[in-house]
Amino acid sequence: MENRNHTNTHNAVNNKKRKKNPILQAIKLLERKFMFWPKENLPKVTTLNQILISAEEQVTRYMKVIANGPVQNGKPGIVDSRAVIKRPSNYNGVLNCYVIMVIGFRRLVFRSVGSQSTPYSITKK
Repeated sequence: MENRNHTNTHNAVNNKKRKKNPILQAIKLLERKFMFWPKENLPKVTTLNQILISAEEQVTRYMKVIANGPVQNGKPGIVDSRAVIKRPSNYNGVLNCYVIMVIGFRRLVFRSVGSQSTPYSITKK
């Protein structure tokens, strides 16, 4: 009986060692290189991490435009007939932005880009 318990403990320890760390797997996945053909018809090599960083930068710029509210005096802002944009008194809204990347229908990468305060209330018509 004592021998059997020792074997089970030994197998459990070995199984833990065999399991890979999911964080390390995600890092390796994001560092993986791949090639695609953009409109210029020249192949381009990049990594998923570079695409994710580019998406974060784009969302950050978009968030700043949304925080400006409607377009006014040549300042970038929202022009969308589907949205109702109001500036209530004593209102301080917060925009929370995220980037979600689906990789091969099986993996999901989710990152919070940040928050931006805005005095505007934006709702759907």
